[in-house]
Amino acid sequence: MTATLATNKPTALGEPTPGSPEALLLLAKAGMLPAGASDDPRFSSEAMTTCVSRLLEVKQQQELLANELKELNEQLRLAHLRGDLLTLLPAGKAGNGYQITSRRSPLLMIK
Repeated sequence: MTATLATNKPTALGEPTPGSPEALLLLAKAGMLPAGASDDPRFSSEAMTTCVSRLLEVKQQQELLANELKELNEQLRLAHLRGDLLTLLPAGKAGNGYQITSRRSPLLMIK
Protein backbone atom coordinates (compact mmCIF):
# COMPACT_ATOMS: atom_id res chain seq x y z
CA MET A 1 0.00 0.00 0.00
CA THR A 2 1.31 3.47 -0.91
CA ALA A 3 0.33 6.54 1.10
CA THR A 4 0.38 10.02 -0.34
CA LEU A 5 0.87 13.04 1.87
CA ALA A 6 -2.02 15.40 1.18
CA THR A 7 -0.68 18.61 2.62
CA ASN A 8 0.74 21.62 0.84
CA LYS A 9 2.73 22.84 3.85
CA PRO A 10 6.45 23.29 3.15
CA THR A 11 8.80 20.76 4.67
CA ALA A 12 11.41 21.65 7.28
CA LEU A 13 13.99 22.34 4.55
CA GLY A 14 11.81 24.96 2.90
CA GLU A 15 11.00 22.68 -0.02
CA PRO A 16 7.39 22.20 -1.11
CA THR A 17 5.64 18.95 -0.27
CA PRO A 18 6.21 16.26 -2.91
CA GLY A 19 3.36 16.20 -5.40
CA SER A 20 2.11 19.68 -4.42
CA PRO A 21 1.44 22.26 -7.13
CA GLU A 22 4.58 24.11 -6.00
CA ALA A 23 6.70 20.96 -6.33
CA LEU A 24 5.24 20.18 -9.76
CA LEU A 25 6.03 23.72 -10.88
CA LEU A 26 9.65 23.35 -9.75
CA LEU A 27 9.91 20.04 -11.60
CA ALA A 28 8.44 21.60 -14.75
CA LYS A 29 10.94 24.46 -14.56
CA ALA A 30 13.73 21.87 -14.30
CA GLY A 31 12.33 20.04 -17.32
CA MET A 32 11.36 16.93 -15.36
CA LEU A 33 8.18 14.95 -15.09
CA PRO A 34 6.75 13.97 -11.70
CA ALA A 35 7.31 10.46 -10.32
CA GLY A 36 5.20 7.84 -12.05
CA ALA A 37 4.91 9.89 -15.24
CA SER A 38 8.10 8.38 -16.68
CA ASP A 39 10.87 5.98 -15.86
CA ASP A 40 13.79 8.38 -15.54
CA PRO A 41 16.95 6.39 -14.79
CA ARG A 42 18.37 9.34 -12.83
CA PHE A 43 15.79 8.63 -10.14
CA SER A 44 15.95 4.85 -10.01
CA SER A 45 16.53 3.15 -6.67
CA GLU A 46 20.10 2.35 -7.70
CA ALA A 47 20.79 5.92 -8.82
CA MET A 48 19.38 7.34 -5.57
CA THR A 49 21.43 4.90 -3.47
CA THR A 50 24.56 5.90 -5.36
CA CYS A 51 23.68 9.59 -4.97
CA VAL A 52 23.16 9.30 -1.21
CA SER A 53 26.37 7.28 -0.78
CA ARG A 54 28.35 9.84 -2.75
CA LEU A 55 26.77 12.71 -0.81
CA LEU A 56 27.86 11.11 2.47
CA GLU A 57 31.40 10.64 1.10
CA VAL A 58 31.60 14.29 0.04
CA LYS A 59 30.28 15.48 3.41
CA GLN A 60 32.92 13.39 5.17
CA GLN A 61 35.62 14.87 2.91
CA GLN A 62 34.30 18.37 3.68
CA GLU A 63 34.56 17.69 7.40
CA LEU A 64 38.11 16.35 7.06
CA LEU A 65 39.11 19.36 4.94
CA ALA A 66 37.50 21.76 7.42
CA ASN A 67 39.49 20.19 10.25
CA GLU A 68 42.70 20.35 8.21
CA LEU A 69 42.01 23.97 7.29
CA LYS A 70 41.49 24.83 10.95
CA GLU A 71 44.79 23.17 11.92
CA LEU A 72 46.70 24.88 9.10
CA ASN A 73 45.25 28.28 9.95
CA GLU A 74 46.17 27.82 13.60
CA GLN A 75 49.73 26.83 12.72
CA LEU A 76 50.10 29.83 10.41
CA ARG A 77 48.50 32.14 12.98
CA LEU A 78 51.06 31.04 15.54
CA ALA A 79 53.84 31.50 12.98
CA HIS A 80 52.47 35.01 12.38
CA LEU A 81 52.47 35.77 16.11
CA ARG A 82 56.08 34.58 16.38
CA GLY A 83 57.06 36.74 13.41
CA ASP A 84 58.15 33.75 11.31
CA LEU A 85 55.90 34.68 8.40
CA LEU A 86 57.53 38.07 8.02
CA THR A 87 60.69 36.36 6.74
CA LEU A 88 58.68 34.37 4.18
CA LEU A 89 55.88 36.74 3.21
CA PRO A 90 55.77 40.51 3.56
CA ALA A 91 52.75 42.02 5.28
CA GLY A 92 49.92 42.24 2.76
CA LYS A 93 49.81 45.24 0.45
CA ALA A 94 48.65 45.46 -3.16
CA GLY A 95 47.75 41.79 -3.45
CA ASN A 96 50.93 40.19 -2.13
CA GLY A 97 51.83 38.93 1.31
CA TYR A 98 49.45 37.75 4.00
CA GLN A 99 46.76 39.09 6.26
CA ILE A 100 45.01 37.74 9.37
CA THR A 101 41.33 38.41 8.64
CA SER A 102 39.53 37.76 11.93
CA ARG A 103 40.35 37.67 15.62
CA ARG A 104 37.40 35.44 16.58
CA SER A 105 37.96 32.88 13.87
CA PRO A 106 41.53 33.39 12.66
CA LEU A 107 41.93 32.91 8.97
CA LEU A 108 45.18 33.59 7.28
CA MET A 109 44.80 34.93 3.76
CA ILE A 110 47.88 34.48 1.61
CA LYS A 111 47.81 36.74 -1.39
